[in-house]
Amino acid sequence: MDYTYYKDRTMKSLSKPFTRKVLISSLLGLSIVSCMSMVHAQSYQRYTNINYSNPAALRIVKNYQIMLGGSTILFNAQFNGSFGGTPGSITSRTTNFLPYGRIAVRLNPRVVVALDITQPLFLDFDYPSPSFIDTASIKTRLRSVDYSPRVSWAVNDQLSLGAGLNFNNVYDATFTFRVAPLGTLANRGSSWGLGWNVGALYSPKLGTYAGLSYYSKIVQHISGKSTWGPLVNNYNKASIPAPAVINASLTQFVSKKWLFNANVRYVFWDTLRYLNIQNSALPGANKTITIPEFFYNNFVYSLGTKYDINETWSALGYVEVNPKPQALAYRGLGFVSSTAFIFGVGGEYTIQEGLKAKFTYGHSSAVPQINRRYATGLALGRANLVGNSFDLAITYDA
Repeated sequence: MDYTYYKDRTMKSLSKPFTRKVLISSLLGLSIVSCMSMVHAQSYQRYTNINYSNPAALRIVKNYQIMLGGSTILFNAQFNGSFGGTPGSITSRTTNFLPYGRIAVRLNPRVVVALDITQPLFLDFDYPSPSFIDTASIKTRLRSVDYSPRVSWAVNDQLSLGAGLNFNNVYDATFTFRVAPLGTLANRGSSWGLGWNVGALYSPKLGTYAGLSYYSKIVQHISGKSTWGPLVNNYNKASIPAPAVINASLTQFVSKKWLFNANVRYVFWDTLRYLNIQNSALPGANKTITIPEFFYNNFVYSLGTKYDINETWSALGYVEVNPKPQALAYRGLGFVSSTAFIFGVGGEYTIQEGLKAKFTYGHSSAVPQINRRYATGLALGRANLVGNSFDLAITYDA
């Protein structure tokens, strides 16, 4: 296949339709919603949409780019088994909307600056109470907003470099469970954390694009309030790390209309050894709650494709294997780790020159075994995890 027409030989050539299609579709990971993370409760990090995107890929911007989007996530987690010797079945059902966006501007032929606003940290389990498991888990929730100023620099026609900062605000960290005799112990807090990201994008030959990016660890020092019946502690604290991530991608065009995108991600989960909650509303030595997690580093594998049906419509597809990063003995009812198989499908519609709408659907399911000892008893059984995600994004490039 002769790719001479499609190669972005100069920054001026970025205005050519196919060149922009190459970069927009492939370098941003096809923007397929894989329902990662909270669809199967693998983790509290989501890698969909423009979360954890390669900053070097901003070289796609011609003059400026505006993106507005949002993901609706429907997640069900059903536990079937026993807790503390009491058998039963219980289900957490949650629905969340996570908006995101980007504003990017080209400063000169080599430099693009941007601001990405995303929600990369997300977790939401909400079991009814009273229940046979509520001394272990009622509500576990983590919601955040990430503000990432970033810059991309085109070294030459083949190589681009990028870097950015991550100002991450966890605005809702909640962990609740029942403790006799006063009922629900509720720990709620928020915090700001700072991280950074770097990336490179390289085209070794026509029609081939290789990317490599790194996102640093962010440790969130949560502070807030703990309540237990009439007892209140306003100095509740916890440390929650967002693990560092390395992402390698390869995009290959097999024709003028068809491309494939492969990603291998390495997540440094071993930073999450214990969840320590300090200064709870419980009395005496019970003020500190220590929950062993013992996560370990793991690889995540994904493959995406895009096919241009005509000048107006494109079809999208995505599959992913996300192996568990946690041993069986440490899987909790409010933070279940499991191997998940994920797929996504979608379409992209060109409304007019420079204006596109993209809709994607993602689905994931997993049935992890639970065998964890809590202070209040042994949880033994299986969790049936099912998630569906619907994403709509509007992008304007000028």
